[in-house]
Amino acid sequence: MGLTFISEIRMFATSRVPHGWVPCDGSLLDRNEHQALFALIGHTYGGQGDTFAVPDLRDRMPLGVADAFPAGQPGGAEQHKLAAAELPVHEHRVVGEDVSPPAGGHQPGRDKVLCNSASPSPAASKLYIEAETPPDPPDPPDPPDPGPEDDTAPSDTPNLVPMHPQSIGSAGESAPHDNVQPSLTVAFFMNTKGLFPSRG
Repeated sequence: MGLTFISEIRMFATSRVPHGWVPCDGSLLDRNEHQALFALIGHTYGGQGDTFAVPDLRDRMPLGVADAFPAGQPGGAEQHKLAAAELPVHEHRVVGEDVSPPAGGHQPGRDKVLCNSASPSPAASKLYIEAETPPDPPDPPDPPDPGPEDDTAPSDTPNLVPMHPQSIGSAGESAPHDNVQPSLTVAFFMNTKGLFPSRG
């Protein structure tokens, strides 16, 4: 197989374990039986005491060591569910129309708009917010005498009226999506019987 070094990892097109290599499957090894390999990787990839683990590269992609990614640190996920903060800015528009419904009332649908209900009660007849043109603002009054702060909400709020409960509903299933890049599976093995690498 040529020159190999202890702790070296290679990819093989076969799952047959070559002599002097172990599969990178997270298995625990005895440090007394693999003293040279333990001297190089220690408990970086798991284990404790007299046992230590080889890297587990099953369903994983190796990543080069960096300050933010020290050796042995796992990361990533096969699936991911989007959070609200990850969605792009977008709009959900609702269109209203001041018309009377036909007999039986309007049914919600993608090709329908909000309209008046068939209820005889004026307070419950509108299914949208009535837009009112505000009057011109009056001249500002003289400042009042100092006193306790008034947290009362202003009274010039829009004329809000209830919407039909079926007018707006939830959509989606919050299911995670596949987060795996295009890939081809091969086998990873770590060398245990090669040369001990010297510091260069």
